[in-house]
This record gives sequence, structure tokens and C-alpha cells, in this order.
Amino acid sequence: MKFGKEFSSQMVPEWHEAYMDYEYLKSLLKDITKFKRKNNPHGQHLRRKSTVYRTFSGLLSKSGRRRHPHGGAPISPFSDSDDDIEEGLKTAPILVHSASHGYETTFLMAAEAGGEYETVFFRRLDDEFNKVEKFYKEKVDEVMKDAVMLNKQMDALIAFRVKVEHPDGWPWKERTVEMTRLASDVDISTAAVAASTPAGARSMKLGAQALEAIQEGGSSSTGKSDEDEHDDDDDKEKEEEKVVYDTAASDTSRLSAARPSPIEVLDRVKINNTKETPRSTIKSVLKPSNPELKFSRYNLKRVEEKLRRAFVEFYHKLRLLKSYSFLNVLAFSKILKKYDKVSKRNATKSYMKMVDNSYLGGSDEVIRLMERVEAMFIKHFTNANRTKGMNILRPKAKRERHRITFSTGFLGGCMFSLVVALFAIIRTRNILQEEGQKQYMNTMFPLYSLFGFIVLHILMYAANIYYWTRYRVNYSFIFGFKQGTELRYRQVLLVGFSIGVLALLCVIANLDMDVDPETNDYKGLTELLPLILLIGLFIVLVLPFNIFYRSSRLFFLTCLFHCLAAPLYKVTLPDFLLGDQLTSQVQALRSVQFYICHYGWGDYKLRQNTCTDSDTYNAFLFIVAVVPYVCRLLQCLRRLFEEKNAEQGYNGIKYFLTIVAVCLRTAYSVDKDNQFVWRMLAGIFSAIAAIFCTYWDLVLDWGLLNRTSKNRWLRDKLLIPQKKVYFIAMTVLDFNFSFMHKQTMVAVVASLEIIRRGIWNFFRLENEHLNNVGKYRAFKTCQMLQLNSSTWSKKKTRLYNSRAIKIKEEMLISGHVRAFIKLVLPHWGVVAAKENMTSQRAMISDLLPLRLYFTSENTNEILVRFQTQKQQRKPELMKFGKEFSSQMVPEWHEAYMDYNHLKSLLKDIVKFKRKNNPPQGHGHHLHRKLTIYRTFSGLLAKSGRKRHPHGHGGVQIGPFSDSDDDIEEGIKSAPILVHSASHGYETTFLMAAEEGGEYETVFFRRLDDEFNKVEKFYKEKVEEVMKEAVMLNKQMDALIAFRVKVEHPDGWPWEVRTVEMTRLASNVSISAAAVAASTPAGARSMKLGAQALEAIQEGGSSKAGKSDEDEDEDDVEKEEDKVVYEDISRLNAARPSSIEVLDRVKINNTKETPRSTIKHVLKSSDPELKFSRDNLRRVEEKLRRAFVEFYQKLRLLKSYSFLNVLAFSKILKKYDKVTSRNATKSYMKMIDNSYLGGSDEVIRLMERVEATFIKHFTNANRTKGMNILRPQAKRERHRITFSTGFLGGCMFSLVVALFAIIRTRNILQEDGHKKYMNTMFPLYSLFGFIVLHILMYAANIYYWTRYRVNYSFIFGFKQGTELRYRQVLLVGFSIGVLALLCVIANLDMEVDPETNDYKALTELLPLILLIVMFIVLVLPFNIFYRSSRLFFLTCLFHCLAAPLYKVTLPDFLLGDQLTSQVQALRSVQFYICHYGWGDYKLRQNTCTDSDTYNAFLFIVAVVPYVCRLLQCLRRLFEEKNAEQGYNGIKYFLTIVAVCLRTAYSVDKDNQFVWRMLAGIFSAIAAIFCTYWDLVLDWGLLNRTSKNRWLRDKLLIPQKKVYFIAMILNVLLRFAWVQTVLDFNFSFMHKQTMVAVVASLEIIRRGIWNFFRLENEHLNNVGKYRAFKTVPLPFNYDEDDDKDN
Repeated sequence: MKFGKEFSSQMVPEWHEAYMDYEYLKSLLKDITKFKRKNNPHGQHLRRKSTVYRTFSGLLSKSGRRRHPHGGAPISPFSDSDDDIEEGLKTAPILVHSASHGYETTFLMAAEAGGEYETVFFRRLDDEFNKVEKFYKEKVDEVMKDAVMLNKQMDALIAFRVKVEHPDGWPWKERTVEMTRLASDVDISTAAVAASTPAGARSMKLGAQALEAIQEGGSSSTGKSDEDEHDDDDDKEKEEEKVVYDTAASDTSRLSAARPSPIEVLDRVKINNTKETPRSTIKSVLKPSNPELKFSRYNLKRVEEKLRRAFVEFYHKLRLLKSYSFLNVLAFSKILKKYDKVSKRNATKSYMKMVDNSYLGGSDEVIRLMERVEAMFIKHFTNANRTKGMNILRPKAKRERHRITFSTGFLGGCMFSLVVALFAIIRTRNILQEEGQKQYMNTMFPLYSLFGFIVLHILMYAANIYYWTRYRVNYSFIFGFKQGTELRYRQVLLVGFSIGVLALLCVIANLDMDVDPETNDYKGLTELLPLILLIGLFIVLVLPFNIFYRSSRLFFLTCLFHCLAAPLYKVTLPDFLLGDQLTSQVQALRSVQFYICHYGWGDYKLRQNTCTDSDTYNAFLFIVAVVPYVCRLLQCLRRLFEEKNAEQGYNGIKYFLTIVAVCLRTAYSVDKDNQFVWRMLAGIFSAIAAIFCTYWDLVLDWGLLNRTSKNRWLRDKLLIPQKKVYFIAMTVLDFNFSFMHKQTMVAVVASLEIIRRGIWNFFRLENEHLNNVGKYRAFKTCQMLQLNSSTWSKKKTRLYNSRAIKIKEEMLISGHVRAFIKLVLPHWGVVAAKENMTSQRAMISDLLPLRLYFTSENTNEILVRFQTQKQQRKPELMKFGKEFSSQMVPEWHEAYMDYNHLKSLLKDIVKFKRKNNPPQGHGHHLHRKLTIYRTFSGLLAKSGRKRHPHGHGGVQIGPFSDSDDDIEEGIKSAPILVHSASHGYETTFLMAAEEGGEYETVFFRRLDDEFNKVEKFYKEKVEEVMKEAVMLNKQMDALIAFRVKVEHPDGWPWEVRTVEMTRLASNVSISAAAVAASTPAGARSMKLGAQALEAIQEGGSSKAGKSDEDEDEDDVEKEEDKVVYEDISRLNAARPSSIEVLDRVKINNTKETPRSTIKHVLKSSDPELKFSRDNLRRVEEKLRRAFVEFYQKLRLLKSYSFLNVLAFSKILKKYDKVTSRNATKSYMKMIDNSYLGGSDEVIRLMERVEATFIKHFTNANRTKGMNILRPQAKRERHRITFSTGFLGGCMFSLVVALFAIIRTRNILQEDGHKKYMNTMFPLYSLFGFIVLHILMYAANIYYWTRYRVNYSFIFGFKQGTELRYRQVLLVGFSIGVLALLCVIANLDMEVDPETNDYKALTELLPLILLIVMFIVLVLPFNIFYRSSRLFFLTCLFHCLAAPLYKVTLPDFLLGDQLTSQVQALRSVQFYICHYGWGDYKLRQNTCTDSDTYNAFLFIVAVVPYVCRLLQCLRRLFEEKNAEQGYNGIKYFLTIVAVCLRTAYSVDKDNQFVWRMLAGIFSAIAAIFCTYWDLVLDWGLLNRTSKNRWLRDKLLIPQKKVYFIAMILNVLLRFAWVQTVLDFNFSFMHKQTMVAVVASLEIIRRGIWNFFRLENEHLNNVGKYRAFKTVPLPFNYDEDDDKDN
């Protein structure tokens, strides 16, 4: 039920109840299903059991059709129908008709068993549809009324704009002479144009255009992506074929529409003063009358900004309505398909036909109104910049960036670890037992507690946002956030954790500076840390730069200022909600007061708290405590004054009582003389205020305690399904503790109040959201210009009449326009050849008024300048190029069309055109200045067509114009001729003689080369998969025969089936006669004749283009319309496959084991074929893998074809846009008819593979089969990112804490330092080596992914099981955190007297951790990345048993990793020695005194090298490749060098000899290994390469990276020099030096890994190797293959 969740998530939250009740209709379908199962308990298990033995019809059938008419080698065609299961004819089971209350459905099968269930379903379906359509009509009526109002607003805006720009009036008389001269030239062009126009079309067009005013320019790109909007402005093919026939009537209407809007409308409008200030509030109270309208630029700017917001909000309404219609129509389609699937009927077609013809599915008013709003908004508010306009109208949804999630987790981990470290430091230093504890609590604790209150409130707000989002409370709409600026819970957590980490660092730094003798004298600095942090936070809060969430900070500061100046601003919901938050932060405000006192006149250097002795300070305790409540009281009074709502008065009384109670409690805490009196008064008023506030919270703010509600004591509507949550929330009141310090108690109580406020916030906004839902309130209300509606309609009519008179007058000078068109069109032909209707109309309508300011002599200059500036206004965003590159099959990169090179050729054309036509002047600014004063044509046009043919009720909706464009294009012939040649396709460019034609000729030559390359590659790959399909056919024949032989070893009992087949035949004859009666004779004979000769096909058609939801729910839609004609052929095909094929096959033994390897060496003969279930399972598993890999090949080929065709389309559209030609249609027609674009063999083969796989390998379970064939891509889950960041932060902070603890305890200066380094350090260093190697592997994965190295294919990971770098980091950080916790716990247990006696436990911590890690590694359960753990263990076992297994790339790569972990292996050896027979309880290292231990030092060190040597020998034996022999010599030399270095470190008697030998062999081995790394493993140091000393192909564009890597590899290869020359550093222990050298080797191996896989990837690219080679289970005899 995936669609149900998607449907719910896409709903407008406030309209939830107006949507179709999908879940309830689904429950009715479940009732129908239960009834059918109850009456039909047995499924189709018996039928399934027999069909799997049918003769396999093959992936390539013998007859059928084929789309591709020509080209390439003959490919086997496919059958028209992939399904052999057909149903009888079904008539529609329902009749849908219109009734008085809406639509009504009559169920015609109600008399059948269970028909009452289906009748109930259709009744409820009708109710839902009528509800949805009624709601949709109402909302469309609302937006149409809004559109009428916006029309009036736009008339007023344009008039206002004219009045501001031309306060003395518009100089129309100056244009008369120019227009008269212009008229004389147009008559000639009119006759010329009319001569080529059909009479009927000309008269129709004249009549239509004479009556219609010009519309706002620009058609909608509603359904386009950003790439299409920016890159392909002219991709509407139908509009490209239109012809420009301008007439006198259209010219006249254009001229009249170009006049500025009449300014008489300004006499009836006034500006709404929506931006309220204290000054305007006071003036409105003292002087209610509005001032006279001022025509200033400031007012114009305000008016435009208000209208801009109004149009954005109006467009948002239209988008929501469009989504509402689409989602509901889709939901009805889904539920009806479910019904058809459940009931085996065919009701979808009839009902959906009604839906499509209804107002909900058939009207397009909203879509067309959206187009008009887009065009108008872009023209009037974004200076014709479509990109900017669409970004404002459709702001992109904020992406949940993983860097934010990681940073949040990292800071959260740091905060958690710093709290742990703080407690450890306090415990280590015994701060709680020191004499200065009270002084610290009375001074420093109140300072730092302020940050605690702030962080806690922020975390509660983040929790609120999380649960508001989870329960779909539209908090951004309620708060009034600007779309796209609201913070989500991760961003809020990031802010909170940042403040928390900074505060904790200051606390720890303060403690550390206290204990450090060097900083102990700087008392001033240590005490100033909290003040510095507070000032830093304040600076960030008020920072004017656009960083650190500026919009949210500005919103907060605005609301805060409104709270402080409460009575002078209109009270909005964010304002009083912030006021409520401040009432819960009284203690934080008192902390701010303490800051001022402590640092202002307190002796902070001596940490003395003298504030409480000051009367002024005590007086301000009252003031600060009541400020938030006073603000809320004033807000309530303001709302009472404005809204006249008595509730606000009672709310004010509540805050007044709270003020009295707070003052009395403060007096009780300050005045020590009258404690009893203050205590009594404070108790009484506090109790009254608490009861009043609690009642107000529960009843009015939360809307609960409704006794008559259907949810007793709650409310009717609840968002949280668990009712107990509400009762728990109501019981969260106050708590009290008596065992804490006074300041701690104050902080705890304040924190509980903040937590209570956080809970209150959730339920308060939930109640507000449900109020919006009840009123269907999903839009903001925007204030606009006030209009005098009483006189508007009369004067508007008079205005239109006067405009019509002017049109008639200007008919006399219509020749002016025709003359100008004659001058313009010859020059404009090149410009507008490929422009769509939007740009055509905009260009002519822009040029007409522009012409009036220039003479005919400079017309050409004007046109060139206009076109050049237009190109400059639209920057080319090459987004498709990146998308194209990212979607390529990495190994086929060179076989794709070279998009970037073709793009560079287009840039050359653009440069040439700009060079020969340089931009001049500022023409565009002038023409833009004129067009924005035109008379506004309205959002609702006066004439046109309407898609919806009928409706039921509701007001009449104004139709829209058929075409938003009145400018048409002349007929242009294609500039190219594409024909077939011997070497492929060839294009002749017909305009080569024009200026710059040589550039375009080069472009088309390269385009042809690219296309021929792509098509040739595609043909070759299709031929390969067809050959593989033939092989898979044979494998399936053998599998079916093998299956029959295993299930029925004594033969198939055909006699048993005789009675059943006879009964089936009798039924078939009856059904065939019934079907034939309703079938035309010709069709019947043709169909029967074709089907009698064709074997049954595998069932199930492809759903290649459908989602999983469609595949699961609707995959029998086509089957329901078929007729049963093939019953006889079906009976024949039901016979089992012939088992004679088994005489010619044998099973391939592909799973190699040590036993099979030894047998192969000994030349043992293969055993006889055994028909056992174990062999059958193995065969099926191999064929399953083969089909999965084969299907993957087909998917890649399909993607290859699609991407290249799309790339050719994109580059040709770019060419047309740059050159203003029309080459796309001709070239794309050739591509569509070519083998690349026209053949469908791959798609049809995919359908056959799907059907075969589902039937034979997933027991006809389509969902399971498609999930195997098309495993879903792994989602980058934010919980993984957060966990990774959290553990990374913990690891970082624990390292800081470890250094702080070591510094505090002076461990490095203790006597046991050497003992610790010789015993515990080697134990814990093992985890350091492991973590470092894991982090290097994560870095490798990150850069492999970034540079598109297909590491998962190279390693052979099963698709979907490979770990990405975040998961690898998660594993590494987890081990690091556990190891650091053990180290800190070890140190803490030593210092604690209670645990100091348990030496055994403290020493066992690293061993326990190692055992736990080993258990997790070998755990058989499907947790902790089991597939990756199994892959690692398998490769590890293959390394250890190297000569007995075939060596694969993962095996020898893991062997190479082990060679860099020799020191880690020696640490494991030390574990065994130390805990096996060493005295670990006394921390004594006696291992080095043992000869056995020293002997194993040699063995452990050479094990990885020996494994690699054996792998090389195995590959030399199998592949006969001399390189493997040389590689073996390399490892042999390394073994000798390692043994000599080990002997040098162990044998103290012959140091000089061992040292010389070790140095010589180590140098030889290092030089050999370095050469091998750089030349063979990395493929570098190629002197003849085009990248000198590198290689021809490089993935990293910065070449210096390769040289740096080579230098680092050489330096790190010689890190062994330290072991021979005994480099010693005074500040390093010997064990530390060993760990550093081992770490450098791990880092070198990480660098080596990247370049090794890069070289392997480039080898695959060179061979186009993108598929795995999967061994097939059966091997046919060669003679049989030749016969076939």
C-alpha cells in the first residue's frame, strides 16, 4: 500500500478532509477480498505446480512484429503478445450517470454472491467523488474572484507607474508624425504577405485578431524542468511549424494595447498601510483619516512589493489546486484498479471516463490561469527574466543536505562527550569536595546556566518541529515563514549543539586554566570566558550579513521587538507565541541581569558575588521577572481593543494574576524580615494563577477537556493516535527537590518550566493547525490597494468604450504598422526562425513601440542589438551535460556522444556571431521601459476555448484564449539534408556559403561522427545480448528438463491427467463458441490461424515503465481485456519439456573448493550427472544469477540508447537556439528512424526476461521478481549520516578529553609511564591501526565515487550490498569510540579507590573489546552489514588458503592490505602472549624473553607476504602470465627483507651483520616494489604518454596530484629505514615510534588503493567491460551446438 502513504504525504494538510478517503475505500476492498477468500479457500497452487514444467518457448519467439524497419544485422523479432493467459470478454459492471446531487453509479452485478459488498463500495466511491468535485469547484470559484481583483490591482499599478514616471502626462502628440510616416510602408508588405495566405485562413484570422487585444507575452512552461526552462526555451515542435501572417487588424490592436494604461483609475484607489509602526499606530489612534495618495517612487516600490507578494501567494493557491485535482484523479484511478484486480472485473475504464469528463478531471481553468500569471509576473516584476521569475513563483524545496546532518551529529557527539569529559575531570579533581565549591556555584554556575537554558529551549523547539513535521502540522504556514526560509529540526539542532559545545569548551577551559600554574595568575581571563561567549553569540544574532540563517535571525529579532513594543504593533501569532516563550525564560533573563551586575560592578576577578547586597539589583529582580508577562498583558489588551473579543480580556487577567504572583514570590525571596506574610500571599496568588493558567492551557490553548467529544475529555480531532499522550501531557506540572544546591535547584526548576513550555508549544500549534483544517485555510491573506467598488464597473465600461473608439481611429493609420513590418521582417527572419511563440510575440510587441523612437536607417542596428542583448540576458546553464555524464555507464564513457566537445563547437559559433555583431548601446532598457506601461490585458481573456464541455452547478468560469501568442513565424526550410552513406549517416549543411557557415559545417561533421560511433557501438552490444539470449534459451530448456527429471524420476504420469484434460477440453469448446459469437469473422479466422501455429509464451507483460506500486497492484490490467482463443494450443504446450536434452549437457563445476582444485590438478574425470534436489537448487541459483546479470545488461543498453538520443536532441536544440535555424526536426527524424532510436529489440527482450524470471524463479511473485531484477538504489539515510557525525564528534571529543585527563593527572611524568607504554599501549594501538585503515578505505570510497570509479563492479559486490563511505566511517568511528572509552575507563578505574583493587578488570578491558569485535565480525545474523562481513571473511579465508582457490581481484587486494598491517598482526600476537602466559594483572611484559614469541615474530610478519606469493604462483600456473612470476619475486624479496629486519631487532649479538643484510635486501625490495607500484599497479611513468610521465587517461584533472602521490609513495615505502637505522626522538617512546611508522604504511596503502583501482577502472573502460561474467550451470556438447 505504498500509494496510500504517498497520497497522504502529498496532501495539503489544511484540506485533509476534502481529499478522497483512500484508506476507507481500501478497507471496503479488503472486505470484498475476505469474502472471496472465504468462498474460494484454495488458490492456484495446483495450476502453478504444473505450469513450471511447460516447454520453454524461448526468449526470442519465432514470429511477431518489429518496429525497426531497416539497418543492421537481422535480429530475431518478438511476439506481439507476451501473454498466453487471456480472459473472456467482460462487459463493464457499472453504469455511471448524473443525478441532482452529483454523479451516481449503478452496480449491475449486485445479484451475484458478495455483490452487496461491491454495491457499498461504489456508493461510498460516489460520495467521495461528489465531495471532492464540490470542494474543487468552490476553490476554483474563489481563485477566479481573486483573479478579477488582481486584474484591478494591476490596472492601478500600471497607472501608478505611469503617473510616477511621467507626472506631467504622456507625450502622445510627439509620436503622430512618426506613426503617419510608418503607415505608408506597410501597405506593400501587407499585399505580399496576403498573397501567400489561403483566403479562408486569412479572413478567419483577420476577424479574430480585429476583436482581440494583445495578451501578455509568454506561454507557460508549467511542466518543464529547470533545465528545459533555461536551456530549451524553444522546444515546442508544434509551434515551430506555424507561419507568421501579420494583418492590419492585429497590428492595430497591438498599437492600441501598447498605449499606457489610463490614469483615471487612480481617482478610485488608495494605498493600504499594512506595514505598521509605532508612529503609524499612534497616528491611527489620534487621526483616523488617511492622507492623500502620494505618487512617489517610494510608494511605487511599496505597491510593487505588495503586489509581488500577492501574486506569489495567488500562484501558490493555483499550484495547490492543480495538485489537489491531480492527486484525487490519480487516487480514483488507483482504487479502481485495485477493485478490478480484486473482483476480476473491468470497472476502471467506465468510471475514469466519467472522471475525465467531469469538472474535476476535465477543466483546465487553473492550468491556463497559471500560465497567465507566470507570463504577467515575469514581465512586470522580474524585468522579463524568466529564470528569476520562476524561481520566485516556484521556490525550490530545501534539500536535506547530508553535510548539515553530519555536522549536527558531529556537534551532538562532541556535546555528549564533553559532558562525559566534564564529569570525568570533576571526578578526577574532586571539585565537588573542594572548599571553593559554594563560591563556584554562586558565581560561575549562574553565568554558564544561561547557555544551558538557551540550549534546552532550542532542543525543545527542534523536538517540536520534528513532531509537527511527523504529524503534518503546517508550522511554517502558521508562523508565517517565507517559503524556503524556515529552519528544519536538523538546522535547529545544529544551532543548539553549537552553542552547547562552545559553552562546554569554555567550562572545561576555565577548569583547566584554574589548575594550570601558568594560567592561574590570569584570573581576569578565566572569569571573562562566559562573557566573551555571550558577546560572541549576541554579535552573531545581530550580524547583518547573509550567513548563519539570516532570515531566521531577522524573524526572531522582529518578533522580539514587537513583543517589547507590544501595544504599538499589531499582534500576530508568532509575536504572542514568542512572548509565551519568554515567560518560561525568566531565570535566563535573571542570568542576563546577573551578567550585567557581576561584570559591571562586581569583583569578578576574585569570584565574589556582591550583587545580592545591592538594593538596585534586588529592585531589578522584580522588573526583569515581570517584563515577559507585562508584554503578554499589553498584547492581550491590544487584541481586545482591535478584535473586541472578550477572551483576550480574560487572557489579560490571567497574565495580571501571574505578575502579582511572581512579584510576591520575588519579595518572599528578597525580604528576609517579613517571610511569613510574603509566603502566605505568594502561596495564595500563585495557586490562583496556576489554576487559572492550567485551565487556560488545557481548555483554550489546547482545546482539550471537552466532555462531549467523541474522544472523551479530549477533542474531536486528534493528530496523535495514542490518546494517552494527551493525558500524560496534561499531568506535566511542577516538581520539587530538596537535596541540591540552591542554584542547582533554581536551574532544575527553570529547566522543567522550559520543558513544560516545549510540550505546550506542540499542542498549542496542533490546536491552531486543526482550526485551519476546519476552515480549509491554507493560504495567507495579502493586503493590496483599496478600490472604490461602487464606481469601478461604470468607469471601467466607459474606459473600454473609449479604448474601442481609439482603435477605430487608428484603423486609419494602420498602414504605419505594415510599413514598419516590411522593414523589420527581412532582418527578423534569421532571428526568429526557431523562436517559440512566446519569444515571437514578445519580440514583435517589443519592437513596435521601439520603432517609434528610431529612424528607418538604423533598423538593422536595432535588431542586431536586440538579439545580442537577448542572448546575453539568458545565460546558458549547461546542467544537462553534468546530468548526462553522471548517468553514463562508467566503462562505456568513450562510447557515448561527446556532448562537451559539440558544446564547445557551438561556443565557437556564438563567439563568431558576437565578433561580427557586437552589442551596442542600451536599446533593451528603452524598449523594456515602454512595454511595462501597456494596458493590462487581464488574467482572464475575453474569448477562446474551454476544455471542459460541461459542469454541474457553480458560477460560470471565464474561458481562456486558445493561443497566448498572436505572433506567428514564416515558413523556413531545414538548413540540412541528412542521407545514408557507406560508412553511416552523413549531413549536408545547405547554408555553408553564409558568413560563418564553415563553423556550422564542422559542427555537423562532428555530429555525424558521434552519431555513427554511438549507433555502431549500440549495434554491437545488441548483437552480443542476442547471442547470450540464445544461450540462455538452451540453459532454460535444460533446467526445465532437469526439474522434470528430479520431480518425476520414473517418468511423467500422463494417464493421471486424461480425465482433467478431457473436462478442460469440453469447457473450452463452450467458451470458444461463446467468444466466437461476438467476434467478426475475419478477425476470428486470422487470430485462430496465427495462434494455432504458435507455442504458448511465458505469461506476464512488462511493466518496464511503471513504479513498484503499479507493478504490485495493476499488472493484470492488459490481461483483463483479452479473449480466450488459444485453449487447444495451451493444452499442447502444457506438456512437460523433453528430457532428451539432458543427454547432451553436463553441469559446470564453477564453485571452486580446495578439494575440487586438488582433483583438477590430479586430472580426475568429472562424475556422472546426478539428478538430486541439491544439484537442482545449485542449477537454479546459477541461472538466477545469470538472468539477473543479463537483465542488468539490457537495462544498461536501454539507458545507453535513451541518454544518447536525448543528448542529440539537446545539442541540436542548442544549435537551433544559437543559430536561429530549424535543424532539429530533420536530424531527429533521421535518429528516430535509425537503429539507435527506432529498434525495440532490447525493450521487448527485457519484457520476456521479466516474464520468464518471475515465472520460473520467484514462483510467479511479480513483486519479488522485480525487486531482484531491479534492486532499488540504496537511499542515503540521514540517520546513518547523523550517527556517523555523532560518533565522529564523540571520537574527537574523547581524544580531547583524554589529553585533558592526562594533563590533569600528569600521567606522562609518573613512574609507571614506561610500564604503561610497554604493555597497555601495544594493546590499544591495535584498534588505532584498524580505525586508521577503515578511515583510509572510507576516503578511498569517497574519491572513487567522486571520480566515478566503479569500485562495486570491480570488487564484485552484489548490487545494493556495497558499503558507502558514510557506512564505513560509521564502523570506524564506532570502533574508535569504544576503544577511547576503554582507555578513559581504564584510567578512571585506576584513580578510583573503589575500583583500584580490581586490577584484573582494568587490564582486561582491551581484551574484552577485541573479543566483542570478533563476535560481531562472525555473527551469522542479518545485522551489522552481514553481507559485507561475509564478503570480508570469504576473501580473508581465500587469502589464507591462497593456492587452493582461484585468485580474484578482491582476494589479492585484501592480501595487499594485510601486508600493510604487519604491526597489527604482531599486536594480536602480543594479545595472545600477554593474556595467555604473561602476568597481565601486574602489568608485566615478559613476552620478549620467550624464544617461542620471538620465533612467531618472524612467522606473523611474513604470513601476508607468503599469501601473496602463493596467489602469484597460482595465477602464474593458470594464466601463464610472466608478470605474475615477477610479482612473486617481489614478494619473495620482501619476505627476506622482513625476516632480516626482524632478526636485527631480536638478535642483539650480531647486530652489525643483520643490519647490513637488512639494509641491502630492504633497499632492493623497496626499489622493486616502488617501481612495481608506479609502473604496473598505477600505470604511470609512461614517458610517451600525452600526459608526460603519467598515462594517457587520467580521472583527476589536476596532474600534480599524481606526482605528489608518487613522491609520497617513495618516501613512505622507505619508512623501514627507521627500523634499521634506529632513529630515536627524545619526545617519543619506542612503541610510539613503531606505531607512527605502522600508521605511515597504512596511509601509503590507502593512497595506493585509490590509484590501483583507478588503473583497473581505466582498463575496464578501454575494453568496455561493464558486466560480470557469470558462469552458466550447463555445458552443451560441441556437436549439439553446431547442429543448433
